[in-house]
Amino acid sequence: MVAGGQGWVVRSWWRRVATVGVLALVASVPAVSVGVARAVSATPAVSAVTPASGVPTGGTMVTVVGSGFGDVLEVRFGDRPATAVTVASDTTLTAVAPAGTGTVGVTVRTADTVSTGSVNYTYRSGSRYTPMAPVRVLDTRDGTGARRGPVGPQGSIELDLSARVPTTATAVVLNLTGTDVTAPTFVTAWPAAQPRPWASNLNLVPGQIAPNLVTVAVTSGRLALFNDSGTVDLVADLNGYYSVDSPDSFTAMAPVRVLDTRDGTGARRGPLGPQGSIELDLSARVPTTATAVVLNLTGTDVTAPTFVTAWPAGQSRPLASNLNLTTGQIAPNLVTVAVTAGRLRLFNDSGTVDLVADLAGFYDPGSGASFTPMSPRRMLDTRDGTGVPAGPVPGDGVVSLDLSAALAPDATAAALNITATDVAVGTYVTAWPHGADRPLASTLNPAAGQTAPNLTAVATGTGTVVDLYNNLGSVDLIADLAGYFVPDISAGRTSVVPQTTTRTPAADQVLGVTGDPTGQQQTVLAAGTNVPAVGGHLAVPATGNAPNGVLGNVTAVAPQSDGTTVVTTTSAPLDDVYSTYAVTADTDLTDDDVSLVQPAARAATPGTPFKLNLAKTNFSCTGSGGGPTITLAADLTRMHVQFNLDIWQPSIHFLLDLHPVFDLNIGFTGQLTCTLSGGSLLRARIPIAATPPIDLTVKPVITLTASGQVGVNFRWEPSLVLGFDRSPRVNQDVHSFGSTGSVGVTGNASFEVFTGLSAEISLAGGRAGVSGDLGPVFTGQIDTRGCRVVDAALRAQLSAFADVFVKHWTFALAKGTFASTRIADSCRPGLRSWGTNYAGQLGTGVTGGRSTAPVAVTLPDGVIDTSGAVALRSDSTVWTWGSNYQGELGRTPVGDPSPTPAKVFGILGATAVTSGTFTNYALRSDRTVWAWGSDGQGELGHGRSGPRSVTPVRIPGLTDVVAVAADSFRAFALRADGTVWGWGWLPGGLAGVACDYPSSCYYPPTRIPGLSGVTGLATAGLTAYAVKSDGTVWAWGANLYGALGTGNPNESPSTPVRVAGLSNIRQVAAGEYTGFALGADGTVWAWGNNEGGALGTGSWCDECFSATPARVGGLNSVTAIAAGGYGTLGWNASIYNFGLAQRSDGTVWSWGDNDSGQLGNGTYCPDSTHCPQAAARVPSLSRIAKVSAKGPNAYALVTG
Repeated sequence: MVAGGQGWVVRSWWRRVATVGVLALVASVPAVSVGVARAVSATPAVSAVTPASGVPTGGTMVTVVGSGFGDVLEVRFGDRPATAVTVASDTTLTAVAPAGTGTVGVTVRTADTVSTGSVNYTYRSGSRYTPMAPVRVLDTRDGTGARRGPVGPQGSIELDLSARVPTTATAVVLNLTGTDVTAPTFVTAWPAAQPRPWASNLNLVPGQIAPNLVTVAVTSGRLALFNDSGTVDLVADLNGYYSVDSPDSFTAMAPVRVLDTRDGTGARRGPLGPQGSIELDLSARVPTTATAVVLNLTGTDVTAPTFVTAWPAGQSRPLASNLNLTTGQIAPNLVTVAVTAGRLRLFNDSGTVDLVADLAGFYDPGSGASFTPMSPRRMLDTRDGTGVPAGPVPGDGVVSLDLSAALAPDATAAALNITATDVAVGTYVTAWPHGADRPLASTLNPAAGQTAPNLTAVATGTGTVVDLYNNLGSVDLIADLAGYFVPDISAGRTSVVPQTTTRTPAADQVLGVTGDPTGQQQTVLAAGTNVPAVGGHLAVPATGNAPNGVLGNVTAVAPQSDGTTVVTTTSAPLDDVYSTYAVTADTDLTDDDVSLVQPAARAATPGTPFKLNLAKTNFSCTGSGGGPTITLAADLTRMHVQFNLDIWQPSIHFLLDLHPVFDLNIGFTGQLTCTLSGGSLLRARIPIAATPPIDLTVKPVITLTASGQVGVNFRWEPSLVLGFDRSPRVNQDVHSFGSTGSVGVTGNASFEVFTGLSAEISLAGGRAGVSGDLGPVFTGQIDTRGCRVVDAALRAQLSAFADVFVKHWTFALAKGTFASTRIADSCRPGLRSWGTNYAGQLGTGVTGGRSTAPVAVTLPDGVIDTSGAVALRSDSTVWTWGSNYQGELGRTPVGDPSPTPAKVFGILGATAVTSGTFTNYALRSDRTVWAWGSDGQGELGHGRSGPRSVTPVRIPGLTDVVAVAADSFRAFALRADGTVWGWGWLPGGLAGVACDYPSSCYYPPTRIPGLSGVTGLATAGLTAYAVKSDGTVWAWGANLYGALGTGNPNESPSTPVRVAGLSNIRQVAAGEYTGFALGADGTVWAWGNNEGGALGTGSWCDECFSATPARVGGLNSVTAIAAGGYGTLGWNASIYNFGLAQRSDGTVWSWGDNDSGQLGNGTYCPDSTHCPQAAARVPSLSRIAKVSAKGPNAYALVTG
C-alpha cells in the first residue's frame, strides 16, 4: 500500500504486514505461479455509512458497514477515492472522505469487482453554530475528560466529546488553557485520526497560565491535543459546536469597541472588583434573534492573579474561565458566548481588572454564513516569508494576507489563530477586512519578548484579504487558518457519475499530455496514480499540464522505469466516460423553484454550475402629449433557473453575453416610448475542457403579442465569450416593429415581449448545437386607473443536436415559462424613486444612469417612513441604499455604493429616519437619536472632527427628541418642549451665535437660542428653518440669495430671525439657499435662490433670487412638501433646487430644476442647460402617504 495523491492505492507488488500500532509497507518480489489460478475475491456489498454527511473540504472519518471487505483495495466517494482507508473486519472499514460536493454514492472495490448496494454520502454546504453555556470538558489536573496528570513532552491526548455534541458535529469551540508549565512549549489541537498539522494554538512559558479560544474540527466528536516540550496541564471549556444541523449562522463585522471600563464605554466607568460582575447589553448592536456573540475580550490593569468568566445573562455562572490573568498583564482572548436578548455577564474572581471588548460578529438563525472547518493550515509566518515577504512587521506597519488560495471565493470571514513573537516592545496588533478602515480595536496585546496567540474571526475584505497592523516596535506574526465562513445561499452545480472503468486523476498527478485532442493522445501519469486499464476510460480536467484536458478510451498502458505511466487514448464521447452527465442550478425564487427535466433522468453527483442569469434589466418609458409615463426596473441578478441535461446533451463550451435593447410603445391616453436595457447571461460549463476552437452563430428571436396599441423597436448587442476568452463585440441586425395603431385607448391595454436566441456551434470537427427559444419574457398590463403591472419570466423551448466524434445525438426539451417575478407594479404599496442613479440611489439593484419617472425601490413590504435613500419599516428596522462614501449605509466596504437596500444592524426600535449627505440618523422609541456615517465635521455629536462609524452610535446629551433635520455636516433636533438643538459644523450663525472661524465651529448638541414653541424643522446648505406653533417661520444661518427671507439679502444676523410675510404655516422644507413653507390653507410659498426655477415661476433668473416669500403657482390642496437640490459656491456657483408637493387627492406635484429627471415627468435637461418647469403632476403616482428628497433624487411612499 503506498500513499498516492488521491489516497492509499494498492499495488500488486506490495504486501500488507501486521504490526502493533503501525501499518508497515514492505516491498516484495511478486511470486511466480505456474498452472495455478488466482482465487477471485467475493463481491463486496455496502449497506450503510456513518456519518452519512460531511463538509465539502473532506476529512470526515466515515465508517462503512457491509460485507466482503477482506480484499478491498479502494473506497470511492462518487468518482473520488478516499484519502485513507482502514479495514477493521470483513464487515467494517473506515475511510476518510475526500473533498466533494452534493450527494454521491459510496462504493468499495476489490481487484475483481465493485460493490453492490446503493448508499449515499452527502457533502453539506457548511456548518452552523449551536452556542452553549460553558461547560468544563477537560482538566488533566483532576482527570476530567482524560487521564489525570500533565501532558509530557512530544505527548498527545485524545478528547472525546461524542457524548457532548451530536454525531453531525463538524467542529467544536473550546476555551483551551495551559497551566503548570515547566518549559517553553506550544500546544496544537487538531481532528483525531488525522495527521498533526504544523500549527499552534497555545504558546506557553514556565509559570504562565494562558487561555486561547480554539475552533477545531472533530472526527466523530473527537480531537487530539499535542504538547511540544516539558509538561503542561490542559483545561478546556466547551462553548458550542458547529454542525450541519445547527440553527445559527455567523455574521462577521469589522471590529467595534463595545466595552471599556477605563472610560465608561458599555458599562460604568471603573475596574471590576473581586467577585464582581457587570452586564454588557449588546441589544442595540445585534439582532434580537442573535443567540451568541463573538468578542475579543482583553483584561488590563490587573492587580492580582485572577480569572474572568463570560456567560449569558439570566443564567447561573458556570465553572469556566475565558481569561486567566496575572498582576500587571495585558491579555486578550476571543470569546464566543451565548446571549440572552443580546445581553451577557462578565465575572472577575480576584483583585481588580479593567475589561475591554471588541465585537467581531454574532450568530443568528436568520441570514448569515455557515462554517467550514479544516485541519489547521499555516497561512502566514513573517519569519520565513510564508504568505508575505520575510521580515518582522515594523511599528505602525501593515501587512496584507491573501487567503484566496485556501478560502472559498464567497467566504465572508476566516477563523485565524494569530500569534505574535519576537516582540521588540509592548504593542498591540489589529486584524480587520482589507479595504475597510482600520477600527479602534485590538486582536493581540503582546509584551516585549512574549509569544502570544489569539484566535480571531475576521471578516474577509476585498479579494478575501485581511490586514494586520502592528502599533509599536517590530513583531513577527504567524497565522494558522482553522476554517472559514460562507454565505447560506443556494449554489449551482454540475452532476457527473463516471463509469466504473473511468479514472480521473488529480491535477498534480498529470505530468503532461501530447497528441491530437480529437484523435490519439498520450498522457503521462505520476507514480502512485490510479491508472485505468486497457478498455477503460480516462478523464483529465483542463490543467496547466493538460490545457485541453483528456476524454478518451484507453488503448494502451505502459509503465515506465521511473515509476510513471504513459496512457494512450482515443477520443471518446461523454456517455462512454460517464454513466450520467447532469447540469443543475438552483433558483433563488423559492416560490417558483422549477426545472426542465429530461426523460429518464439518472442519479447525479454535484459539481459546477450551468445557469441562466437575467441580470440588471431596466425599463425607462416616457410619455408624449400629456399621456402616462412608465419607468420600470428589474434586478434579476439572482434569478437562476434549474436545468437537468442528460448525457445526451452534447458538450457545449461557451459563454454568451447578450445585451438586449428595445423600444416599447403602449397606446393609452398618449404614446409611450420605453427602453429596456440590461442583459441575459447564458453559461455552460463542462468538467472536461477538451474542446478546440468553436465557431458560434447567434441569431436573436423576438416575439410580440399585444392588445390595445403597442409597438416595439428592438435590437441585440451581444458579445461572445469563446472558450472562456472574450471575443470582440459583435453587433446584430436591428429588428423593428412599427406602431400598431392610433393612441387614445379608453380601455385596458396589455403587451408581451419575448426575447430569445438560437445558437449553432461547430466544434471538434463535428457539429453540435442548441436551438430554439431561450430568454426573458416580459408581460404587462395598463388599466383605466393608470395602474401598470409588468412581470418578467424565463421562457425556454430547447432542442439539442450533435454530430460529435462517432455518434449523433438529438434531444428535445419541452417549452416552459417559469421563474416568473413581478418587477413593477405602479399601484402596489411601497416606495418609489426617481432622479439620478450614479450611486444606486434609486434602490433598484442597478447602478448608473437615471430614471426620469418613478420606479419601485426593492424594499420588503411594510415601509412606513422615508427620508432620501433611508427607509423605516413597520418592524422598526432601518434600511439604506445608494452612496456609502463615508459609511452612511451602515455597512462595509466603505466607499462602495450599494444599489440594493439592506438592513442597518445596531439600531432597534426606530420610529423615524432622517437622511443627511454623508451621515444618516434614526429616532428611537425612547426619543434618543442615533447616527452612523461621517464624523469629519462632528456629525456624530462629539463637538470635534472624528473617525466615521458604520455602526449606529447614540448622539450624546439628547433626550426627549421628537424630530430631526439634517444636511451636509450638521443636524438639528426638535425636543418635545419645543426647543431646537444643533450639532456638527455650525458656521455663519447656524449655532444661533456668531462663529467666524470655521475650525472652531464644531459643536456638540447645543441649544439654538431664541427658539421656543417649535413644531417643525428643515435645513439645507448653510441655512435652517423652524415653524412655530403660532404659525410663524424663523430662519438662521447664511443669508445668501436672501435665504433668510427677511427682505434684506445683505444682512447677516447671528441669531434666528422671522421670515417676513408668513403666517398660519404648518410645515417648512429647504433646498440649497431656498426655503419653502406650506400654509394651513394648502398653498405653498418659496423664497431665496431661483437659479434652477425652484420658486415655481417656470423660468430661471427672471429674478435670480427673492428675499421674501412668494406663492408657488399652480398648487392648492397641498398636505405636505419636500425639497431637494445641490450646488457649489464660488466664482462659477451653480445651484439646482426642486420642490415636491403632496396633495390631498394623493397625487404628487413637482417643479424647479430637472437636470437629472428629478421632476419625474419623463424628461430631463442636460447639466449645461436650464429648463426649469412650473408645478405639474408627476404622472403615474397616486395614493401617496409621504414625499422626500435628497440631492437630485425624489422619493414617494405609496399606500395600499
